[in-house]
Amino acid sequence: DSKRTISTFISDNNDYDFILFNSINCAYYYLKNHSIKNKVCSIIISHVASDPVEQLLIDRPEIRGTRTEKKTYEIYEYVVKNVSKVISICNMSYEYMLSKYGVVSTLITNGVEDVNYPIPMEGYDYSSNDVLKFVCVASVTNRKGQDLIVKAVSNLPNKYKAKIQVNIVGVGNEYKLISEMINDFGMTNSIHMLGARSDVADILKENDVFILPSRADTVPVAILEALRAGMPIIATMVGEVPEMVGGAGLIIETNEDSVRKAIMYCVDNREKLNEFSRFSREQYTKKYIVDKMLSSYSDTIIKVINKKCVVD
Repeated sequence: DSKRTISTFISDNNDYDFILFNSINCAYYYLKNHSIKNKVCSIIISHVASDPVEQLLIDRPEIRGTRTEKKTYEIYEYVVKNVSKVISICNMSYEYMLSKYGVVSTLITNGVEDVNYPIPMEGYDYSSNDVLKFVCVASVTNRKGQDLIVKAVSNLPNKYKAKIQVNIVGVGNEYKLISEMINDFGMTNSIHMLGARSDVADILKENDVFILPSRADTVPVAILEALRAGMPIIATMVGEVPEMVGGAGLIIETNEDSVRKAIMYCVDNREKLNEFSRFSREQYTKKYIVDKMLSSYSDTIIKVINKKCVVD
């Protein structure tokens, strides 16, 4: 698909000042089809925190030690060493580029556009909620860890099961597996699979706590959306997530027991959820407003183009 996309793009013969890649494979096929000396400004956004194969192996362990794994490393190294500029979306990626390839990237973290949420300045009040609603928004894959949520809820003491509801939003290659787990554990009253949805912002407003027990991640947009909504967050110690969440929730280990304890903590500490909620919205407005991200991209693109013009 990447090769075909680039072939079509090249055949259009359009004039352009720069090309911004979100896909390593697209960047690779473009660079391979153009003389490095004569190419226009090319910018790649690196969406991995460090090792480019790390996240891939979690959902596709069968490629370990194969030609596919080796080729992935080759493609990644070729691209980051031959594009005009690498943009890293988190500190870990920046450090990895520098230490592994000697490439000084530009750090620009993700941002999301604000929406009109009626969020109290003092945060939400959770003291009167009879049932605490948890929501996970992510592709339903092994990497995102929805299985840990199902196992954790199934092993909650009954008094906690009666006080929570979990909504899982998204689709992916483990959707059927997770649905079957919920049925097998008899959790259909406690955990609901909502599938693909286009109204995520509204869904977040209808829930109380955001949860994402990823096994690997970088800067999850879903967490940015939860911060924007002023939600307390339960997330794991992967990628840039601890820095993103900060004082807006609980950073836990990636295992069933940690997820279970975090859910129980939220049920037992409603006043703490109020504090998390207040910090969550503050974190978004300080760091993750989309205008800040767009301004940084604009400045970086202008600098890259100007540098090429001077060299030429």
